[in-house]
Amino acid sequence: SFLQRYGVKQALPAPALWHKTCGDNSAAHHGQGMYHALWYLGVANEFSQAGKPQSHPYVERTHGSTKTGLIKKLCGANLSEEILENDPEGRALREAALTLPQLENLVARWICDVYMNKPMDRLTWRFGYSCSPRQAMNELTKIYPLIPPPTPEEFREACLQYRSKKVVLTSQGVTFETFQYNSQELYELYLGAPRNSKVEIRWHPLDVSSISVVSPLDSKIMIRVPNKMRNLPPLSFGEAKQIRRKLYKSDAELSAEAYHQAAVELYRDIHELNQAATVAKRKRGARATDKQQQTKALQAAKSVSAVNTASSPVLNLQALTPAPTRK
Repeated sequence: SFLQRYGVKQALPAPALWHKTCGDNSAAHHGQGMYHALWYLGVANEFSQAGKPQSHPYVERTHGSTKTGLIKKLCGANLSEEILENDPEGRALREAALTLPQLENLVARWICDVYMNKPMDRLTWRFGYSCSPRQAMNELTKIYPLIPPPTPEEFREACLQYRSKKVVLTSQGVTFETFQYNSQELYELYLGAPRNSKVEIRWHPLDVSSISVVSPLDSKIMIRVPNKMRNLPPLSFGEAKQIRRKLYKSDAELSAEAYHQAAVELYRDIHELNQAATVAKRKRGARATDKQQQTKALQAAKSVSAVNTASSPVLNLQALTPAPTRK
């Protein structure tokens, strides 16, 4: 179980399907596949404005809490700033002795046993008493019913449902976005189908390694068909198209190794763009302004909340209303 696998003392609250998700506006963190899958499941999507994290500050807060509360305290996470240190990066690499499973174990334990139980100023201001995320979730579940999360099969259906296309089935399989897809099961389907017949395909826009073909005999059965070009790097169809356009070559002229090299350069360009001085400066200024405004609001509300809690120590759960969602 989860508790035994990570050695967690207190488990997370019961899983549920959220009604709204807020994401970072960086294209490196999401894509159209995520947006449409959540939309199919009935989840609203909102994104922060570029360079304005104060529009959805809780997006930045989650990453910041993990960074300052755990990551920055691990061995090798910080570079030495001593003047006499000749190789601060090498020293950090030598001290960073954690494997990925060990780091995953630490993150799970920190979230469940530390972060979830630590009182937060924003929750304390809203609820009127020293409140942690675990306490807030327990109180709010008494008011709002929890929607069961989707099963893995339902989520897979959501990822494949929203995009479909009819393509011609040949002895070589099917062609989609210049890639060839074929399998033994698809070839057997071709032998039993009329000549030049078309089949419905569904695909995940973030994964070119395979597509799904809807069986003509049963629309609920989908045949997974791999890409005939093996050893491709993790690519989306949009990234593959961008690589071909950049190299002025068709898919037939590119090998899997060429895709690998071009993908590395593409990811490096995205990283450098996200680290641009103007963007970083704008984000720092927005965070500083937002922090000042929140500090002033908390200081102004402390006296009011203290008077209210003294006169009415019982929390009125009906007064807590969720933020309105977009329709």
